[in-house]
Amino acid sequence: MLDQLYGALKQVLGEQRLEKARAVRNFSRTALKRMQGLTTASTQGPRPSIPAPPPPEAAAPPATSSPSPLTDEVPAFWENRTHTELMAVAAACHRQRRELTEQLYERELLGVRRAIASLHLRGQGVEVGAGSRPFPLPEGVTCFYGDVRDGQQLQDYFQRQEVTFDGRLDAQTFEGVPDGSLDFVISAHVIEHLEDPINAVRNTLRVLRPGGVFLLAVPDMRFTFDHQRPPTPLEHVIADSQDGGAGTRMQAYLEHVRYVHPVLSPSIIPEDQVLAEAQRINEQRMDLHFHAWTGESFRELLEHIRQETPFQVEGPVFVVNENIFVLRRG
Repeated sequence: MLDQLYGALKQVLGEQRLEKARAVRNFSRTALKRMQGLTTASTQGPRPSIPAPPPPEAAAPPATSSPSPLTDEVPAFWENRTHTELMAVAAACHRQRRELTEQLYERELLGVRRAIASLHLRGQGVEVGAGSRPFPLPEGVTCFYGDVRDGQQLQDYFQRQEVTFDGRLDAQTFEGVPDGSLDFVISAHVIEHLEDPINAVRNTLRVLRPGGVFLLAVPDMRFTFDHQRPPTPLEHVIADSQDGGAGTRMQAYLEHVRYVHPVLSPSIIPEDQVLAEAQRINEQRMDLHFHAWTGESFRELLEHIRQETPFQVEGPVFVVNENIFVLRRG
């Protein structure tokens, strides 16, 4: 049924990616304007001014294949800048690029999510772990927003006041939710945080009515901060289903320290300190990605679960950095 979605979105996504490329190409000059004022407080004495662009009559001809020699797009322009100023420019450029990319990604991501939701969601359901980015819903549906954290904890976790929360609910167990009571469940970027994904899927399907939908958005490790870590093999997740993830928990923390921490932080933990750091964050039960998948490897996991739990699988639909699956209870 998701095939209906591909054709409808193909042209839209192509246009959005073109718009994204154009916008990212032009972000630097806006970033430089934002940079002004950042360096004044961090340098001794007045900050060297950035030369104003030439007057219209002296302006360079239309852009060619290579930049003009005296513009900010060539290294020579920056040769006499101080190190502090260059750091501020780099930080401003990266911030502007990140904000612009997030805005464009958000528009593309929400468009696909909204289309899939309108095709499949009806009646009453639950979204687990919506946090500050609830899944878009079609008109006429009713949704309860549950999380293992309360409202204040969610605000602290996401560092923002706008969070979506109606009550406590554990996405691993769905404890307290009657069997066959829901028309849909939504889980976006949650299952990778769970130590026992197989039983999490089974418990979610348990609370659905026959024909009910489990809408599952799973980050694709190749396009997230997990891209340097090894993908989680099926055998690993099967072992987790037998002991609740206790036997592989330390491995997840070791992988986080070795492969994820260097992506998220400017510092790299020396190899002789990796074990101690992994033990430290394990003792704190730090929230992290216990598992990492591609669309293909997660589909393999779902096919394994189907051997004992009847449901239909549609997808994945890939968008930005996630794979969206639709599981329909038999």
